[in-house]
Amino acid sequence: MVIISISLDEALLEKFDSMIAERGHHNRSEAFREMVRQSIDEWQMSQEKGRNIAAIMVLSQKIQKTGVGKFQHKYKEIQTLLHTHLDDKNCLEIYIVKGESARIDAMIKELRKIQGVKRVDFFTTTADL
Repeated sequence: MVIISISLDEALLEKFDSMIAERGHHNRSEAFREMVRQSIDEWQMSQEKGRNIAAIMVLSQKIQKTGVGKFQHKYKEIQTLLHTHLDDKNCLEIYIVKGESARIDAMIKELRKIQGVKRVDFFTTTADL
């Protein structure tokens, strides 16, 4: 294992520590490793060519007639969609998609730009199983 150091301002470190506590990480290193792995996964998918299968999870404010609602009709790659109301203000959608990795990457980037979307996470694997 290699040790590195980073510099953060106090406000950012305070938020990071709050996130660590809320997510149940044992320490800053564990939380940082998780974030690095997630960023690398995302970067690798954008570099790959070929067909992938992905589960894309979207946490958003309840949005009516705009944003996420329009998105689901735009992409033929969407195989299945699960939508659930988490509470009075938030929804969770899970898209199961199959298609070219570049197209899935574009979908993820578009979702992240939609007003009211709070978080987008995904898991992907090759479609050539």
